[in-house]
Amino acid sequence: MNRRRTGGFTLVEVIVAVAAMAVLGGFIMQLFVLSRQVSQSASDTDRALERASEIVSRFKLAQSPGAFWQELAGEPYTSGDSIRQYFDADLNPSQPEGAALMLSAWIGDSGEDAPGCVDLNVRVVSVNAAGTYEELVNIHAARYFGAPGEEAQP
Repeated sequence: MNRRRTGGFTLVEVIVAVAAMAVLGGFIMQLFVLSRQVSQSASDTDRALERASEIVSRFKLAQSPGAFWQELAGEPYTSGDSIRQYFDADLNPSQPEGAALMLSAWIGDSGEDAPGCVDLNVRVVSVNAAGTYEELVNIHAARYFGAPGEEAQP
């Protein structure tokens, strides 16, 4: 008996087409997941840069290193001081255990070669659930506040 093909697809062709679509669908889903991760990372970096820039701006406008450090850290200025502040994903202050971002700042005199000059280093890292850090921002700023006994220069 002679069978004549009148149209349509064979079972093998349908199975191959479904398998190809499943593989392509898997790749597309991976792209969506990767896109979300990249977007979250960019958002974290953006927020970290905004916070660090705000601190550096306050440093540049401060009347003295002591006034700036008192406002930022809540303690008197001593060259070589550092602080750590923790924030949740929305940049609200947080405890270290639940933090998404950690900001650390170091302030100190530039050295004997530059009396009256103060350095500030601000670093922001993201903290993941495993407790590992990824550096997002690291800004260094220096400012001349005047020689000891001299008025600060804006």
